[in-house]
Amino acid sequence: MYLRTIKRKNKDGSVVEYVQLAHNVRHPVKGYSKAEVIHSFGRREQLDVDGLKRLVASISRFVDLDETPAEPPARPDTSCMAFVRSLPVGGILILHALWDRFGINACLQKALAPPSFSASSQNALFALVASSALAPFAAEQTILQIVSEGFLASSGQRISLADRHFDHAMDMLSGHIEAVQQEIFRAIASHLNLDLDLVFVDLIPASVLNDRIDSPIHKKEPWASHHYADGPSNGTLALAVSQMGIPIGCWLMLGHTIDTDGIKTVEENLMPWSPRRIVWVMDRPATGDALQNALQQSGCTYILGRTLRDSGMAQAATMPKGRFKILGPDLQFKAPILKEDAPCGQCVITYHPGQAAMDRKARQHHLRRLRMQLENWNKSKTTDNAARPGYPHKMERYLKISEKKTPTINHVQVRQDEKQDGKYLLMSNDHRLPPETLARGHKQLLDIDQIYRELKRTEAQAAWASLSDDFTDPGMLLAWLILLLRRIAELKTGLSWKDLCRDMQGLHLGEFADGNRRMFKYTALTATQKKILQQLRIDLPQIHASA
Repeated sequence: MYLRTIKRKNKDGSVVEYVQLAHNVRHPVKGYSKAEVIHSFGRREQLDVDGLKRLVASISRFVDLDETPAEPPARPDTSCMAFVRSLPVGGILILHALWDRFGINACLQKALAPPSFSASSQNALFALVASSALAPFAAEQTILQIVSEGFLASSGQRISLADRHFDHAMDMLSGHIEAVQQEIFRAIASHLNLDLDLVFVDLIPASVLNDRIDSPIHKKEPWASHHYADGPSNGTLALAVSQMGIPIGCWLMLGHTIDTDGIKTVEENLMPWSPRRIVWVMDRPATGDALQNALQQSGCTYILGRTLRDSGMAQAATMPKGRFKILGPDLQFKAPILKEDAPCGQCVITYHPGQAAMDRKARQHHLRRLRMQLENWNKSKTTDNAARPGYPHKMERYLKISEKKTPTINHVQVRQDEKQDGKYLLMSNDHRLPPETLARGHKQLLDIDQIYRELKRTEAQAAWASLSDDFTDPGMLLAWLILLLRRIAELKTGLSWKDLCRDMQGLHLGEFADGNRRMFKYTALTATQKKILQQLRIDLPQIHASA
């Protein structure tokens, strides 16, 4: 709050000056700061000076006007010190702030006691989560340095992290996944005031999570494996999420199919949250018809998604004319025209621009490989069919045999697939579900599926979480914790986790030294970094100099 003067110029050239009492407020929508007038004292030449003196005397009852105002703390002077190193701390500061805000360490102590979950084990668990969540934006060794050297602790003391602490953390979590999830989600639900009237249960085959990362395609082109793997899975992961996309809990159902007992187990575990409706979301190529039959026998409401290029779906529904309705930056939908024999209660076609870009990039990659193989085969000039190269299943759809028995590119099929990139046909057995609910429910399945694939490709997750063929409880819990923190940060900022990490990892903590004295200093915050920290209500921790 302050006094200010404004001037106004009249037509005759005279200038009039006014005195006002004002303060700065932030615009609720656009976010910039603007002055708001609290009281106008009128023209300066007609100012009531005695009234201002009375106001000053009234203020002096609460404030000592003779007291010298405190000077702001001086910024550390590093000009005479030698630069030692710089650590990217933006992403891990966000994760640690959310970790502390929701009291995850206290939830672990409550769920695992007795015995107690030691402080070293808690820091080891956080290091595991941060290493996988921030890969590939931050190296694993950098995360361990930031945690072990006390840059996140209020005391600034070093924290001993050895291999035994990581082993102890994983051993403690084994067998307690449901208790830990309930305690953590109970704390988060009270903070975020989540609405759990409608709960989606996303079904992801374990084979997707157990994809091997030694394929050269996966190493060079991460987008090349965004479709479900062919072949049966050894289990299915059921992940319950709220309408906002916040994960509630996850359960692994072993076996090639899910029976009614597995469905009943998941619904019983969700009963403490009193959901009004539970909707199961799945993709037909990944889960198969057996799961759909089991859900129908159990009387469950489900959403079944399938790519529009599927020939079976093209026979059941046709694309209507007109534009898609926009539900979000990466989600559009329209109601299809169903044929008379189409067996479904509610149906909608969705379009995902981000997924369309991935489909287009994957197809270009397959076509490049196919052209290279065709060129090599043509150079060999062989007519022996047995000598022709084999083609992967995803490449065969773009191959045709000409009348001369020569393999060539099927450009008609390529153009047809271009029109269907990123488009899905969603069906539900409940006609009362609004089309928007179907679209948002399936979009969450795609997002969560992509996140789990990204986690599986990180070296830290594969090494520490032990997401192998048996898919252990600690690995499930780590993946669930990462998904939980990611979704909260995305909802608060409106940014994808990839964009958020790219912006925040530019924030570095520099270390300077002069003999035995050390000093730390953050790099200047950019406008984007300031906005992200304000949206998440996070203040940078002060790290004091040490001798």
